Amino acid sequence: DLWLAIEINTGAKTKSGKPIGTGNPLLADPAIRNAINFGINRQELVTKVLDGDGVAGAAFLPQQYTDGWQPQAADKVTFDQAKANKILDDAGYVKGTNGYRTDPKSGKELSFRLGTHSDNAQDAQVAGYFVGWMKDIGIKINLVPMSFSLLNANLAKGDWDMLFDRWGPGPDPTYLLSTQTCATLPDDNGQNGNTDAFYCNPEFDKLFQLQSTQVDANARMQTIHKMLDILYTTGNDLILFYGNGLFGVRTDKTSNFMIGTADKDGNFPPQNVFLNWRSAEPAGGAGSSVNVGLI
Repeated sequence: DLWLAIEINTGAKTKSGKPIGTGNPLLADPAIRNAINFGINRQELVTKVLDGDGVAGAAFLPQQYTDGWQPQAADKVTFDQAKANKILDDAGYVKGTNGYRTDPKSGKELSFRLGTHSDNAQDAQVAGYFVGWMKDIGIKINLVPMSFSLLNANLAKGDWDMLFDRWGPGPDPTYLLSTQTCATLPDDNGQNGNTDAFYCNPEFDKLFQLQSTQVDANARMQTIHKMLDILYTTGNDLILFYGNGLFGVRTDKTSNFMIGTADKDGNFPPQNVFLNWRSAEPAGGAGSSVNVGLI
C-alpha cells in the first residue's frame, strides 16, 4: 500500500502567505501540470518497475481505504500524449527546434528540476521513464539526486520544482490528509511546517475538519471522497502507483492467514499481522499440532 507520487511546487508559501523557496513559477500554470499528468504512463510503471505487483495510482489514498472512489468522468486522467501536447499548444507553449517548449511571456524554456532519492533504486527507474515521456511533450526534466535527508530539507524550504514522494498510510487517513492543509505550512522563518506540497485550500480545510468529527463511517467517507476529488483535480501531487505490500507465509503449514477476499485484481483488504495470526491455523486443521510460521 506504499504509494509513489510526483509532488509539484506551484508556489511555496508560509502560513502568512509569504513566498519562499526557488520553485519555477511556470508550474503555477494548471495547463502545464495537466499536460504533465496526461503525459505519464502509470500502467507501464506498474508493469515494468513493479513487475505487476501494484496498481496504477489516482487517489491520494490507496484504493483499499477509499471505498470505491473514482475520479469524476470529466476529470479522469489517462495516458494521452497527444492530448498533453495539445494542452500545451493551446496554452501557447511552442516547441523549439530542440523539441523543448518555451514560455511566450518570459522566453524561458519549460525546464524543471526533479528531486529523486539517491538511495532508492526505484526513483531512478521511474525517473528514466518520466524524463522520456516529458521530452515527448516538450518538457525538459533535470534530475537532481539527493539523500533522503537533503530532499526532505529542500522540501521544507521550497527549494524544488518537483520531488518524488512516498507514503505508507494506515487505515485512518487523517494524518496523511492533514499534510495537505494550510495548518501544515511553515512559519515565516521556515520552521514548524509539515506540508507535503505547500497546498492550501480553505475548502479542503473545512472538509478536513468535518471528516475528523464524523462518527458515521459512510458520511465520513463521502466527505473524504470530496477531498480526494479536490486533490485529484488540483495536480499538486501526481500519484503514480500503489505498490503491493509483500510478505510470505508457508501455505504447506499455514491456512486461513489472509483476512477477507481478494478483488478482481487479486488485492486483499488491508491486512493486520496480529489479526492474521488470530485467524490462521495449521494447514492440517485446527486440531493439528503442526507449527506455523512466516518465511
